[in-house]
Amino acid sequence: MDITYIPTGQNRQRFIYINAVKDLYNDEIMAYDLSFRNDTMLVQNTLNKLLHMELDSQCILHTAQDFQYTRKQYSDQLKAAGITQSISRRGNCWDNAPIEIFFGHFRACIKFCVN
Repeated sequence: MDITYIPTGQNRQRFIYINAVKDLYNDEIMAYDLSFRNDTMLVQNTLNKLLHMELDSQCILHTAQDFQYTRKQYSDQLKAAGITQSISRRGNCWDNAPIEIFFGHFRACIKFCVN
């Protein structure tokens, strides 16, 4: 799970934020949410969608170290759902590479469609 942004508006100074969860088994985006704000509600809405799905009993949810993912409430919800939390190590971009690759393709598609 991670967040990226897409510049919008005439001067591209406004942003739409997307938080997404990618399944590493089949590369499917399982849950996502969009917002004009990069806040805890963006992550909470995505997590709520994910928690309504039937997940594997040994599910691991990996995130970056952003403030939205290190909150106690977020960790407690994962634990209550039986999901193991995994957080990137500092300076190790490989941990989050799968979702970042998706975001790169996503941004390229958006740019292509807008131009």
